[in-house]
Amino acid sequence: PINTSEISSVIYLLRIYSNIQTKNTILPPPKKMITVSITINKPIEIVWECFTSPKRIMRWNFPANDWHCPSAINDLVEDGTFTYRMKSKNRKFGFNLNGKFTMVDELCYVLEDDRNVEVTFTK
Repeated sequence: PINTSEISSVIYLLRIYSNIQTKNTILPPPKKMITVSITINKPIEIVWECFTSPKRIMRWNFPANDWHCPSAINDLVEDGTFTYRMKSKNRKFGFNLNGKFTMVDELCYVLEDDRNVEVTFTK
């Protein structure tokens, strides 16, 4: 099976950036592109499934080990939407990660706070 801790580490880094950006209500969000690169030594078809299948997304898409993703819903078509529920395991905190797919061949989407995300898969 795929090593989901590698994927979780990337998501955790993105969440840290996201928290810094969205909690700062005085300054506008930075106009920089952040690139996060990871290597997953699995066939690209398996990695694609891990990033696009709701059942697989629920297994790794959470910011830390004391959180989980109890539900993932997506409509993987251009202009299709997604909602991934993040929740602390102690049930004290939770939020939805919502967005809309802008391209599905390259897995591009925009989050509800207008941040654009592009995930590129290469062999």
